[in-house]
Amino acid sequence: MENELFAFKINKSRDYGEPDNSYALVDILKEDLEEVIVPETHNGKPVVLFDVDPSKRYPNVKSIVLPSNKFHLSHRTTPESFPSLERIEVIKEELGRGLLSEEGVLYYGRKGDLLRGLLFYPANRPGTEFEVKEKTYLRESCFAHAKNLERVILPSGAKDIPDYAFASCEKLMEMDVPGDVSNIGSHAFHGCVNLEKITFHPEDSYLPLTILGAGAFAGCAKLKQIKIPSSVKSAGRNLFRGCSSLERVDGNFSGYRSIDGVIYSVAMFGQLLHLYLYPASRKSVDDTYEVNEEVEFLHDGCFYETRFLKKVILPKGVTSIESMSFSKDASVKEIIYKGSKEDWERIEKPNFPENIKVTCIG
Repeated sequence: MENELFAFKINKSRDYGEPDNSYALVDILKEDLEEVIVPETHNGKPVVLFDVDPSKRYPNVKSIVLPSNKFHLSHRTTPESFPSLERIEVIKEELGRGLLSEEGVLYYGRKGDLLRGLLFYPANRPGTEFEVKEKTYLRESCFAHAKNLERVILPSGAKDIPDYAFASCEKLMEMDVPGDVSNIGSHAFHGCVNLEKITFHPEDSYLPLTILGAGAFAGCAKLKQIKIPSSVKSAGRNLFRGCSSLERVDGNFSGYRSIDGVIYSVAMFGQLLHLYLYPASRKSVDDTYEVNEEVEFLHDGCFYETRFLKKVILPKGVTSIESMSFSKDASVKEIIYKGSKEDWERIEKPNFPENIKVTCIG
């Protein structure tokens, strides 16, 4: 019966059980299977690893039952593969640290330990609010694709929000980031389309937020305003790509400065170097925005998604317009350039949209 339900392969890794003498479960063969009970053995050898192909989807699976805390869940196994999953359960506890389940959520640790990791929050687990307990760290993608969550409460001592931790939590509405969080990983909140409010508390910690990963807030379509703490020393690219409701970003952080809600980069001695982001839904007088005279180049994506801005005035000193600074589909349809036509031709501007009218006045 096992062979009709699952596909296995010989385990070759020394990280999981005994190599060449154990198995990994790599596929679920019965399409309408709702409860996956992983067998302890296959062909007389132990099954030690759950390692399904991350590109596959199992829309009918509602529960996964793992044989013991010594079983292993591959990092390739993510909530996205199981959109209907409501719970994960670990049956048998053996000595030592390993997998453990609590209220359908999968952790790594040992019962009674002060520190444990939250590995896997089932995508369709019931409940709109979840409180992460003290001394619990988050693993990459742990809450990703959670369908029902509107609010997650993180413990005051949380240090890290890892890559893709809350990606595509489409009902998540707000996030209060504790002061001790020093790192928000790449795409941590990517695709949280209903996330309206993110609050930071840098004043509550000696080691506040210092790292914002690439695309951390990308695709947060309802986010209107955000204030980045000055403690941030490293900020990745495309932080706000797809934030179509964003009206302003405030804060002086990681070599960036907010001027009336628009983000510029700042060189060593304080002069502005490039325009990083004009928020997609920011409104300007007469739908026109004049870029600061000190700016030398326009950052990839800075005007790419504007909704209301129609005209941009550029200083003569601009030397480079990155590939996706403007889009043919955005609201900007006219540029007034303060240099000559010859100056404009010398500017590096790959893939500059042909439908934008350029007027040189120098």
